[in-house]
Amino acid sequence: MVGAGLTVLSCARELHSQGHQVTIVESRAEIGHPQDKPGLVSGQIDLSEFAPQIYLTDNGCRRPWLAKSMAQKLPITYLLRTQASTIDSNFDRIIDTTSSS
Repeated sequence: MVGAGLTVLSCARELHSQGHQVTIVESRAEIGHPQDKPGLVSGQIDLSEFAPQIYLTDNGCRRPWLAKSMAQKLPITYLLRTQASTIDSNFDRIIDTTSSS
């Protein structure tokens, strides 16, 4: 999977729970960097399992904190500081959430 935003992390979590091996390729050096997509996450999702790490409030939590916490809990492979164009194609499927096509 290309990109390490909340969408990819959520999808990776679901795929992993179904028994798939997942690799996330991220061009940045860190998942959940504070300058990356600031803002709050809130809504109809249960974030209680991440509450100790993300400072969950009645208004939600900061996106970067949730992304970092999710990444730390997922036992999958992360390729940081890696451009998707540089990886070989030995994967069954490539899901690129960064592409507009």
